[in-house]
Amino acid sequence: MGSSPDERQPRQESEVGDISPTTLLDWAIHVLKLSDQSPAAHHRLLVRKLEALSDGRIDRLLVHMPPGSAKSTFASRLFPAWWFTQHPGSSIIATSHNAPLASYLGGQVQELTPTQAARSRTTPSKEQQSTPKCALP
Repeated sequence: MGSSPDERQPRQESEVGDISPTTLLDWAIHVLKLSDQSPAAHHRLLVRKLEALSDGRIDRLLVHMPPGSAKSTFASRLFPAWWFTQHPGSSIIATSHNAPLASYLGGQVQELTPTQAARSRTTPSKEQQSTPKCALP
């Protein structure tokens, strides 16, 4: 019997770039493990919806979760970096309620993306690489 996506264990590599993610859950488990975190049940639900968006089972997704529930971590940081490994050559539009937060999250994606970009044969442009980074308030 095969295991469900929620029961899969992460691969045992030491760095973010050492994994070739097949599912968003694998990717999230691996990246979060680097900071001694793991996805909770509500994160796994969000991941399933994001994967459905990625593979076309749904064509839009609006995420309503309370503050502090890791919406940004999953939907604005991990998902876009993983997306580029699944859809080489594609682009996304990410928005936020203010420019500093958008720049910060974009920088977070870019920090995860370069190692994955080599696998997908895409590279952030010089302008993208120089996006100013800022701290969350």
